[in-house]
Amino acid sequence: MMKNTIFFTFILTCILCSCETDQDEMILQEDTTTEITPVTEIDPTIITEYHIISNDQTTRVYYFDTHGNIFKYRDAANDFETHFELDDNLKITAIVKKDVSGNTIEVLQDITYDSNGNISQINDRTFFYNTEENTYYEDSEHMQDGVLLNTQEDVFYNTYYYEEGNPMLQYCNMETIVELDPYYFYESCHEDFGWTTGFYNANLTSIFPHYYTYMFDNQRNPLHSNTNLKDIIAFIPELRQEMSQFYMFFSENNRIREYEPGGPPDEWFSDYEFNEYNLPTHRNSSYFYAGEQVGETQVTAMYYYQEE
Repeated sequence: MMKNTIFFTFILTCILCSCETDQDEMILQEDTTTEITPVTEIDPTIITEYHIISNDQTTRVYYFDTHGNIFKYRDAANDFETHFELDDNLKITAIVKKDVSGNTIEVLQDITYDSNGNISQINDRTFFYNTEENTYYEDSEHMQDGVLLNTQEDVFYNTYYYEEGNPMLQYCNMETIVELDPYYFYESCHEDFGWTTGFYNANLTSIFPHYYTYMFDNQRNPLHSNTNLKDIIAFIPELRQEMSQFYMFFSENNRIREYEPGGPPDEWFSDYEFNEYNLPTHRNSSYFYAGEQVGETQVTAMYYYQEE
């Protein structure tokens, strides 16, 4: 009887050990199973490229990140790209010239912000932001930390300011006029060196000193960017001079007409071809003089989205 009991105990122990071994193997298999990371979903409403067309040839391409924000562009005639480097808050921290392989050629603009997110330095230029005036003052031999140092002679200094209700930063080269006897001090924006933009109903309506007025449809503009390009373009002369290459990123709708009130009877009209999401795929432009079309309507831009 004792011998049978020992044998039964031995068999039961083996069975239990075998079960534990099987369970361990099952657990080990479960632990070593590789989880498949889901593929990021493609959003066909987010733009990836925007092509400027002239005479049926692409002259410039703008590229957008996965969230639809512009991050670089390239002219067809050049073998380099211009990159906008962004921080986590979509603020542009540098404008960099790179080759087509992504190697840095030159840092064109290095932009620094203070703890409140206001621009404090661009390359070797420094700025003071006056919160009460909503105005930047550029430091110079005549201006320091927003204080005019010389009020005894005519001088010039740069200001950059926000107008109420206008999200676009404006630029003015201020001129002071001083008379000493009797003392008289006056300052105004130098008319030859101002740069202001009109803004209404979420769209860029005009740019001075170009005088043109822009009109828009009510469809969403996929180029509209959430970066702070609209906050830095006034600071950088090279970008101001190229404003016609960037104005499309500041408006929420698509531009359909451009004209100069009271000026020559020139007008430019744009109409768009839309996809199933009511987003433009082509822009067709026509030029009119005194109400008559001159030349043929031409494709002047093409839009490409994540699904394409």
